Amino acid sequence: MHRLDDRYSNLGHVPNEELRDALNVIPALFWRIELANNRIEYLNSYQMPGLGDDTNLFLQNVKFSRDVIVEEDYYLFESFINSVKERKQTLTIVRIKHQGPMIHWIKLVGSPDPYRSNFYMGYMLDVSATVDIIRHIDKRGEGVADRIQLFDNPVVVCDFAKRSVRAANDAACEFFDRTREGMQTLQLENLFSKDFLRYQHSIYEDIIFQERWSGEMIIQVKGEVEYSADVGIRPLMFEGENLLWVSFYDISEQKGEGYVKEEFLSDDESYRIKSPEISAELEAIGAKGNLPDILSMLITYQPVPGLAESILYSDIHQEKNLVNVYGFGPSFENLSSGEPFPYEGTIAENIIKYNLDQIIVEDTAKSIKPIDWALFLPRGVRSYYAYPFYDEDELRTVLIFCSEKPNVFSSENVTSYHSLFPYFLKGLESWKANQG
Repeated sequence: MHRLDDRYSNLGHVPNEELRDALNVIPALFWRIELANNRIEYLNSYQMPGLGDDTNLFLQNVKFSRDVIVEEDYYLFESFINSVKERKQTLTIVRIKHQGPMIHWIKLVGSPDPYRSNFYMGYMLDVSATVDIIRHIDKRGEGVADRIQLFDNPVVVCDFAKRSVRAANDAACEFFDRTREGMQTLQLENLFSKDFLRYQHSIYEDIIFQERWSGEMIIQVKGEVEYSADVGIRPLMFEGENLLWVSFYDISEQKGEGYVKEEFLSDDESYRIKSPEISAELEAIGAKGNLPDILSMLITYQPVPGLAESILYSDIHQEKNLVNVYGFGPSFENLSSGEPFPYEGTIAENIIKYNLDQIIVEDTAKSIKPIDWALFLPRGVRSYYAYPFYDEDELRTVLIFCSEKPNVFSSENVTSYHSLFPYFLKGLESWKANQG
């Protein structure tokens, strides 16, 4: 059985120096306070714009903070500090005037450590650029399409709920080689390569909970030339509508090295059933309709040998709030055939909720999904690949390939399983027919 003896055990394998280096990449200052001893510890060495070498004094020296915070905003800072002392989750924004003539907007976020009652965690970051954008957008009497013309880099605004493009500036139209009307026929996912579908779940989570997402993405222009670009996506409220502000920076053409196309993978001979004899054997196994044999077949004949040690078939009954699971392999030796689990919190629920084509979990020990802690972690499953199958547009089946090692499955190697799916589906049909 897999155990996590320490909630912070995953950090134990990473040297403190590496953690600090990682935090220093993020343009924010992270800190924690030991409340009983009134001691603050900075978790990285980031210096805030407008504060420079004096950054650490901002939370430590009351006189200094009063001097640099705009007078009208100081009550917000005092309220923030009082919430810290009372171990309440809190957030505020204040303006500072210290080094140079510019006013900087500083966002302060804090939350009590849920596992150690004497500690309080937080971070601060400069949000001046975001404020400037909002100022431009929030001028009354002008539409959002007019605002984005203020930017030289490509900028696109999308409807948050529908993910459809609402407006694009001249730079975006030129880059994507479309008219403004042509841009408005696109969805957000059309702006990127197929990689977007792989990351969309985490992207939308960051947008909703972290108020932004940024990263490098591959972009396809009319399905031909590919580019890499740094992309920033932020939620935006404009005239009562929820929108997404999408910006593109540092765009460069892809030359093809190191970038593997999905269509190439599906044509690779290593991802096919190689002989008529094997194909006939798979057909015969499926025709018998014995579920354990069908699941065993998927492990025995997986095109990348040893990728998965175990497999799980989930029979979905959403209308009954029920999922019945059937397993094969060492991880599921003690699993009852058809063992029931509530639909809520399952992989199937995630697939439907976020309209996912598949799910790859790199390490279940870092998961927050209830099913991972109820079903997979106790049986030693550390990573898995889940693929959904539909019957008349209704999700009925999820097939999950499992490994006892983390970080086993990737978007490149899981494509190999697709050549087995027709045999699985035929076998599943026979098994259900045998059940009556």
